[in-house]
Amino acid sequence: MEKGFVKEELEKGTTGLRILIWEGTLRMIAAHPFLGSGPGSFQVAYPPYRLPEYFGNPHAVDSTAHAHNEFLEIAAETGILGLAAFLGVLIVFFIKGIDIVREEKRSEEH
Repeated sequence: MEKGFVKEELEKGTTGLRILIWEGTLRMIAAHPFLGSGPGSFQVAYPPYRLPEYFGNPHAVDSTAHAHNEFLEIAAETGILGLAAFLGVLIVFFIKGIDIVREEKRSEEH
């Protein structure tokens, strides 16, 4: 991959746009670290945290509906506490899934 392609993608492409949205979302999280801005509020709460450079990208739109990163959006809307709860559910889900697979393998061996 050429350096020029990467530079252009970061300046004018959707990758660069997403990075700017993530930076704005991190600012939003910093402003409401514990409880967030409220579930489902991203689109309404985000504009004050949007970086000015965002509108320099040709793919920019007037309304940013999502953070384009589930973990950042959950943290922005529900705070670190909500993100921790979400991660806890994911961890339990995967641990239980691994346990089920292991148990199934053991029953097949006997």
